[in-house]
Amino acid sequence: MEGKKLYFLLIVCVIIIFSGCVISTIVTDREPPEIIISEAGTIDLFTDDMDVNELLKGVTAYDEHDGDVTASLSIVNLIVINDRQSIQVTYAASDKRNNIAQKSTKIKYSGTKDFINISLAENDTTEDNTPAQNDPDTTTEQQDTPVSGENQTTEAQPPTEEGGSGTPVKIDKAAVDATGIPQIELKYTDYTLRKGKEFTTANALNMVNDTYDDSEDVSNRIVINGLEEIDTDTVGDYELSYLVSDKKGNRSEAQKLILHVIE
Repeated sequence: MEGKKLYFLLIVCVIIIFSGCVISTIVTDREPPEIIISEAGTIDLFTDDMDVNELLKGVTAYDEHDGDVTASLSIVNLIVINDRQSIQVTYAASDKRNNIAQKSTKIKYSGTKDFINISLAENDTTEDNTPAQNDPDTTTEQQDTPVSGENQTTEAQPPTEEGGSGTPVKIDKAAVDATGIPQIELKYTDYTLRKGKEFTTANALNMVNDTYDDSEDVSNRIVINGLEEIDTDTVGDYELSYLVSDKKGNRSEAQKLILHVIE
């Protein structure tokens, strides 16, 4: 009888240890999914009159923990290169923990365009973003303009226009080289969106300006927390937290972006 009790306790211990290992693996999942571009399935030539969704044909995404995540695939950028002979297509995919992967490929092109950025085309906000990216001083002025006295603050002025604003923390490459801890830099600290408009993983990824690590490319190891809380049908402020990690487990300090959903 005593032997049976010990045997039973041993089995229980093994189950508990195994379960703990599984939970630990899931909780610490920092690996982005893999984007697979099938040469046999993708189109051979892209033209101006084609739907950009054609570029998703033959592209899949797989995650070790979540399995097939092809449904999360999106086209982040579409750029015309090589004197209009080719386009560079950049895909993005994410898993349930918002680990994001990016992958680019080149496809032959026949058309007249010089540059196409479709990352926010669905929201028709590309034009709003362009000045913010090219002239950060302008966005700072727009943010500071309502402050006319000591008793006023930028926070007291609700955003009324779509687009990005605020000056984010810049990457300190010297600090990264010295510590080995990667850093991530956003384009804005605040982003304003009209109620009812879509804000996808690709849109969130487009808020990233740069990442840096002393020994490897960490742009494919971005984690965005807070996406699942966003409801663009409800007016309010939503906080997104961005960080990046390297293969050694070093994680950057999280950078915050406030998404303002307005009427």
